[in-house]
Amino acid sequence: MRMLGRVRELYPNHPIFVVMADTEFEHMRPISAEEWSRKQAARFALPLSVVHNPNKGYLQMVERCGMFPSSTTRQCTSALKRGSIEKFVRALSQKVIVNCTGIRSEESSQRSKQIPWKANKSLSVAGRTVWAWMPLFDETLEEVLSWHWQSGTPLHPIYVPEFHRDGTTGGYLKRFSCRLCIFATTTDLVAIEQNDPEAFELVSSLEQRIGFRRLCVCHPLPRR
Repeated sequence: MRMLGRVRELYPNHPIFVVMADTEFEHMRPISAEEWSRKQAARFALPLSVVHNPNKGYLQMVERCGMFPSSTTRQCTSALKRGSIEKFVRALSQKVIVNCTGIRSEESSQRSKQIPWKANKSLSVAGRTVWAWMPLFDETLEEVLSWHWQSGTPLHPIYVPEFHRDGTTGGYLKRFSCRLCIFATTTDLVAIEQNDPEAFELVSSLEQRIGFRRLCVCHPLPRR
């Protein structure tokens, strides 16, 4: 939401399309990621467009590939997110399009090496020019949270309590990704097993079924 707020502040009179890529393994409780995104987009008087890969969701993709995504092979991003959003972009009538993502350089050393503004040559065809922009690239976590607190824009309740200033409790993750992400830490895995055992079991059983254990969640985890 911070990214949408930033873009809305800078370009209040430009058409803005809010797009969510549904991997079919999104958080469902205490409120679904889609419903939450739709409500937050409505705060800016904007509708939400939900896109997805019509041929597979996250778990189906892993089973067909026989392996989970990794930091170097992120087919979850390319097949379930980027591809679906690019299809949405190609369907727009606008001739100049800026595709925004909320990536921040602080999130990882790999992301810090990305270029926050560049041309998307593959989509810039047939008289259309598409740019890729990361509006929050230089913002820190503290700055993002501060914007939420000062603007009164709530965070999804899945976030840990210390990220909230409105009394929200019950959250257990510092990243709002899929229900169980390949970048989950051991602490995250313990929290997911305790708070979303269904997601934990789905991934654990899939690991055992395909014989691929990159996430290592099928092994016993230390209890807190």
